Amino acid sequence: MLEYLCKNCGRSFPRYNTTVTICQVCAYNKYTKPNKPIAKRGKKSKEYDDWRINVAIPYLDKQYGHRCAICGVDGKLDIDHIQKRGSHPELKMQITNVRYLCRNCHIKET
Repeated sequence: MLEYLCKNCGRSFPRYNTTVTICQVCAYNKYTKPNKPIAKRGKKSKEYDDWRINVAIPYLDKQYGHRCAICGVDGKLDIDHIQKRGSHPELKMQITNVRYLCRNCHIKET
């Protein structure tokens, strides 16, 4: 076992194989502390959130009540797109393309 210098901080550390170039402290910090700031949400995401809160939820509450569209349970519900957003991005903010689903039904559907 030989002592080597860490490429990040310059500390001496025992190196057991030739692929390790940083000490354990630097390796821990590298994988537990992000080096870059958290990405900001885009304008389209905020626009969709506003639409969901101000348009979709009131519409679904008034039209169908606060119940799952499949099993009829009420409580914590998710908004589900009937035609998924990935395959039909043009229907993302279409009010007739959304419905309430409970978490269990939402997991089964998607």
